[in-house]
Amino acid sequence: SSAAGGGGGEEGRALSPAAAVTVVLYGSVVLVAGGVVGWHLLRRQGVPASGVDASLAAARPIWHALLMTAVCVCVMGMLTVYASPGAFATSSVGLSLAGHELPRVQVMQIELPEIVLMLWDAEAYPLMAVAGFSMGSWPFIKLLLTLFSLWAPASVLPPARRGRLLLWFDLLGKVSLFDILFEYILLAVFALVSADLPTLPELRHDSCGRTVPFAHFALDVHFTWRTWLFITATAISLLCTNVVNHWHQLALLSERRDFARRVAGLV
Repeated sequence: SSAAGGGGGEEGRALSPAAAVTVVLYGSVVLVAGGVVGWHLLRRQGVPASGVDASLAAARPIWHALLMTAVCVCVMGMLTVYASPGAFATSSVGLSLAGHELPRVQVMQIELPEIVLMLWDAEAYPLMAVAGFSMGSWPFIKLLLTLFSLWAPASVLPPARRGRLLLWFDLLGKVSLFDILFEYILLAVFALVSADLPTLPELRHDSCGRTVPFAHFALDVHFTWRTWLFITATAISLLCTNVVNHWHQLALLSERRDFARRVAGLV
């Protein structure tokens, strides 16, 4: 009996599939963002030829950088709330008999790990990878590395590499828009799930003269507040990346103008 109890305890401590998906999604955030930052710190270069080892934040008023940091942290907080246990959509079943609607019954709460597992069971592996990465891992990775691009000195993150990173963040950030499209496609697909049983001749007609089905079944899906929180966070995240990229372009333009003035002074 003790062996059986020990086996039951091991089963109780085992991760559920949904918890395993959550660990993989957000563990990849630590691996990717930490790996990029660590790699740049290990390959730290000397002071640039200009003699100024400044970050992008140093090229802006300090309140600009602090405000951007606060906004990015708030957005990551919003994404954390979205990722916490809870449904971003609910589904309910409606049933009517001979034209009389019965109380709706909630049948499922849709969470991100459940979506990944559903796509896995359907063997839609590419769609599963894109949905899991873009809805779970990527928003955190992009925001963390955007802050790294803002605060890392030039000896850690050279301006040329910083520009390439921000350009890729800006382009790949549009992938987050796929999440919104995916959620609306999901809503539309579930909205198509309905069925009517054949109408019996003796059933009554409605006000338009059409016969009323003996039974009507429909599955409805509704977004919760978590979905709108995610959409808002995605929009703000895209704006943050665009602003930091714009600051980078302004910093490069300022350096070129200073270089042109020095050259003109020598001539």
